[in-house]
Amino acid sequence: MTLEERASKALFEAEKAGAYQGIMNCVAAHLYSYRAQAQQNEIDVYWSNRHDEISYWDNNGYEAIRNFFVVTNGENMRKRKLELIHRFHPEVTVCKENEGMGDMVAKGASTPYVVIAEDGQSAKGLWMTPGNCTEVGLDCRPKAAHMHEKLGIVAVKDDDGRWRILKLRTYVEFVTQLPSELLEQGPNQRTCDFDDGKSKQPPMPSAYSIFTKADYYPPMPEAYETWSEATAMVKWNPAETH
Repeated sequence: MTLEERASKALFEAEKAGAYQGIMNCVAAHLYSYRAQAQQNEIDVYWSNRHDEISYWDNNGYEAIRNFFVVTNGENMRKRKLELIHRFHPEVTVCKENEGMGDMVAKGASTPYVVIAEDGQSAKGLWMTPGNCTEVGLDCRPKAAHMHEKLGIVAVKDDDGRWRILKLRTYVEFVTQLPSELLEQGPNQRTCDFDDGKSKQPPMPSAYSIFTKADYYPPMPEAYETWSEATAMVKWNPAETH
């Protein structure tokens, strides 16, 4: 192999590594945005600008995806659940600020299998995405289920060089209802107390509540040139709290 051929191969492998990271970030952005109920931000930032080609399930094109993903399964669902909570708890006001109560979906991605096109302009991948869905039931009591899904994605390198989602589809394998006792447990307790009076321990998680809201924090990392406190996605100053 000539020096030129070796250089060409090395460049191609470097581009493949960038493509791999690009499609992995697409998956992470989708799952994190869905967890944070930030569907509009997701399709505007992390989906390809080839609006006529993008598809989610059998919804093709930007407007069809927005109606399915953002409006029907996002905004409208959040409003319906908030109205349900309000009927049982009149002290909870039906307003934009409270939308998102009663819905908590958290999924992770594992076993990635990614194939990158020879031209380096697209990539296909398949993941297992197990997770939990906790929401308010029609009786205004919390209910939860464990779900196991597969996630298939086609990502493309857009004109600006960024990798974004072009096609996405989920394949639900099974859903298992979880016992209500798991929802009624209080915060977990540490088996040992390591507090020496000097260190700051992270807060313990609370039990799920129908009033729990997902939030978009910490935000997804954005491109930056060099580290500084001003560009931090997480506030490191103990005086600053979320």
